[in-house]
Amino acid sequence: KSPALRTTTRGSALNDSSASDGEVGAGGYQSLQDRLKQFDSTPKRFRKNKGQDAATPRSHSKPAALTNPKTPDFSKFRRKEAKVQSAADREEAAFQEMKKSQFRARPLSAKVLESCGDLGVPKVDKKQLTNP
Repeated sequence: KSPALRTTTRGSALNDSSASDGEVGAGGYQSLQDRLKQFDSTPKRFRKNKGQDAATPRSHSKPAALTNPKTPDFSKFRRKEAKVQSAADREEAAFQEMKKSQFRARPLSAKVLESCGDLGVPKVDKKQLTNP
């Protein structure tokens, strides 16, 4: 057996809400003005009950009670002293940083100085000039 589900048929759902202008629906004739008023009004499920006012507290909220004042204890939260560097200290730190990352060249080979610029380049003979 299939479980019993509460569903509505499409026909009954269409009959409840579909009545074009001037047609007689399940509830009789309803003018366009009445239908617009009904459409613009707030649904009953969103309205407050007549017994509820804004001044009356809600039933689930706690009753109002006085609080006990406490003096703040500022001694626990001490701030760290700000470390302010002088201009000389900042300059010294920048100088040390530049000195640490200074460019260092590798030593130059004596072969490079003795060569005539052809070190590492293969020698290619020149082609002979063509005679006309």
